[in-house]
Amino acid sequence: GILDELPRKLVVRYQRRGQPFPPDSSETNLYIIRSGAVELRDSKGQLLEKLGEGALYNGRCGQAEIPADVAAVTCEDSLFYLLPCMELEALRKRAADFDSYVSHSPARCGALAARV
Repeated sequence: GILDELPRKLVVRYQRRGQPFPPDSSETNLYIIRSGAVELRDSKGQLLEKLGEGALYNGRCGQAEIPADVAAVTCEDSLFYLLPCMELEALRKRAADFDSYVSHSPARCGALAARV
């Protein structure tokens, strides 16, 4: 089933504290925060949101990106699970429960983009 397939499709990535998030890359992935945290701050340095363990960032998978005037950085050494966007879309089409979970994750940056 889908739960048996998912671990084989994930990539593990470590990012040190103070690094831009997501890292500059042409890769398009769903980011799942396994440990650590990411802070999102406006141009004045005000904290807008903090994404912690279990949070999802799917902005590079056709969802809302982090707004240009918002700085996102890892505020702790962080470990991420990455799922390529193509795999994400295939899994969402095959499993309604998985699609619902990804679509309704409370820490999506799309919600942030709507607030800013």
